[in-house]
Amino acid sequence: MGGDLAQTLRSLFQLLIWVSLVAGVLAAAMLAWTYRDIRRLRIPANAGFFGTLRIIPLRVAIFLDLLDLALDSFAAPVAWLVLRWLRLDGLRAPAIIEDLIPGTQLIPTMTVLWVAARALNLGELPASVGDYWQDATHLPPGQGQVIEGRTVHR
Repeated sequence: MGGDLAQTLRSLFQLLIWVSLVAGVLAAAMLAWTYRDIRRLRIPANAGFFGTLRIIPLRVAIFLDLLDLALDSFAAPVAWLVLRWLRLDGLRAPAIIEDLIPGTQLIPTMTVLWVAARALNLGELPASVGDYWQDATHLPPGQGQVIEGRTVHR
């Protein structure tokens, strides 16, 4: 009986290690794929959490969820540094809080919040948004110019 429990625990531990490794590789690939687009974004300093979520592409939210899945609570300092490097200050504090809460790594919290921010128009987009782009489906009529499938604000 004791051998069965040890084998079950060993198998569970191996599964968790594999899930963490795959999530880490996917997070790194997602960041590399999204990096150029994120660096092109011009997010205003006064954009809050939901305002920032409405501007960023979905890939950023998925990256944060994969990072949390890969590293669990250890994702907090990594997320802090990466979000600072990407100039996404509006996402830092909520992402860190979510990363520090144990057990939330199985829930794609940032992805759910990204969908909610867009679907429910949560958060205010600042009037002086400067240059940023987002999907054309979330713009007031007559604002922006569509270039390569994205709407660019000038």
